[in-house]
Amino acid sequence: MNPEHVGVGYLLAVLRREGYECNVLELSRNNHEYILDRIEEFNPGFIGFSLMSVNKKHAAEFGRKIKARFKNTHICAGGPIATYGADKLLNSESGDYIDSAVIGEGEETIVHLVRALEKRMPLKGIHGVCYRDSEGIHVNPRRGPVHDLDSLPFPDRDQFENAGGNLEYIRISTSRGCTSRCTFCSAPNVTNRYSKGMKVWRGRSSENIVKEIKYLVDKFNFNTFDFVDSTYEDPGHIGKKRIKEIAEGILENDLRIYYNCCMQAMNWKNEDKELLKLLAKSGLEKVLVGIESGSDAGLKHWDKRSDTEDNRRVIRLLREQNIYVAFGFIMFHPHSTLIELRENTQFLRENLGHNLRRFGTRLEIYPGTVIEGVLRQEGLLHSSYEDTLDCLAYDYVNDDIKTFANAFASMFGEEYEKDLVINQEPPVFQFETFDIVIHTYLSRLLRFYGEDSNALEVLEEFKSYVKEVYEELTEFNFQLMNTGLDLLEKGTFTKEYFVNQGSYINKLYKEKMDSIQRKQMITSRKLMKMGFDVSIINSKKHDKKIGVKG
Repeated sequence: MNPEHVGVGYLLAVLRREGYECNVLELSRNNHEYILDRIEEFNPGFIGFSLMSVNKKHAAEFGRKIKARFKNTHICAGGPIATYGADKLLNSESGDYIDSAVIGEGEETIVHLVRALEKRMPLKGIHGVCYRDSEGIHVNPRRGPVHDLDSLPFPDRDQFENAGGNLEYIRISTSRGCTSRCTFCSAPNVTNRYSKGMKVWRGRSSENIVKEIKYLVDKFNFNTFDFVDSTYEDPGHIGKKRIKEIAEGILENDLRIYYNCCMQAMNWKNEDKELLKLLAKSGLEKVLVGIESGSDAGLKHWDKRSDTEDNRRVIRLLREQNIYVAFGFIMFHPHSTLIELRENTQFLRENLGHNLRRFGTRLEIYPGTVIEGVLRQEGLLHSSYEDTLDCLAYDYVNDDIKTFANAFASMFGEEYEKDLVINQEPPVFQFETFDIVIHTYLSRLLRFYGEDSNALEVLEEFKSYVKEVYEELTEFNFQLMNTGLDLLEKGTFTKEYFVNQGSYINKLYKEKMDSIQRKQMITSRKLMKMGFDVSIINSKKHDKKIGVKG
């Protein structure tokens, strides 16, 4: 999907500050030869990959091509897999092309590593590096994370510029770390693994963040941002004070932006309505909440600090401010029970039921997480995991639920069922982005024209139409899932139940998207005939001031 990788942007900035020439190339499944030719033109001594579970297999395929063609080029890996299992990675089949890996935050480590390679010095003394030589795999002592984030240069924006400014948003990291301890998540292990004596959470100052936003708005004439913090409001009262100051700085500088962020449900109470109203006024338009389960038993399983009441409350509070609520959800996992699946299905019916993907999400196992250790101890983690780092390499306590989960995934292709890989998005997947686009269309036009009664009437008519379509999809999705669970409970479920409906479901979602788009075009034409500029909602900076009704 080619999002901007802000971590890579920071590495570019620190290397260039030291005088190194750098380039960024985006790899896809159909541009291998093109990228190899670009590498040959640039002639680098060092190539880095940022690895996650979803891209490790593709990276390995291409990394071996690099090794075959550029035998003397040093290949390094970073990212979550490297941080939580660098030695496993270099020992694995999917890491056989890698010469070294950077563990943890890479800004200081990568400079020391490149210097050592440039001077042909041994890598033994470089903290934060795991490397391969003729004697085997070596893991050096860890390097502590950056304490003062304001000391880092702003990340370079090569990906955004290479895309001609046509990405959905520019990403900004306002903090690092997380105060929660969810068992499936890699973030908490940062503290346990390599930040002894350091704070669990570190935040940039509000002044530094507003300064970067202003710089980006002025440079790129762009106004849509994604704040990529694990939790934007961490840690508690201090964090809320900081994000309040950021919102005030955005408004005081008249930056007129939109932004997304992540939040934790238990942090938001009814008394926070004024703060949420301020955030919305400053441009907050979408929030990702780590809901994960619609069952209190499920939430306890993940060591979530929120309960289902917290989850329902945060959804309500955000929607009262017309903020789009996306959320992480784990429908299926090795310990899933029929009762939990029923509770999850009902929760989704009430809260994001029009998005079919949420009904079928499966747990992904990441190296270094608590759940990885639990599943290994219980004998549910496949022995192949050490070598493949396959995030789906686990068994279920209930084999029938495993069959059910994989059957649901099979509607979107064999590769997705096996590896979570989608080469061409089916309509059900396209709908997830489409849903956000439609909400953005409505919410931004309401910001600008919601106080005009004529515009408001037209927009409310479209909003009602979308709601009707979504209610229809919600009920369809609920019945699809619920009927399948009934079959599961009776012991008569087979994979064909979902497989046979895949084509119809994708056809249904395409038809619904097409109908909404037609209604959207009619809505836009009505507004333009009234003299309203619909193009004002795009991601290029505009002159009209953003304002939230009320």
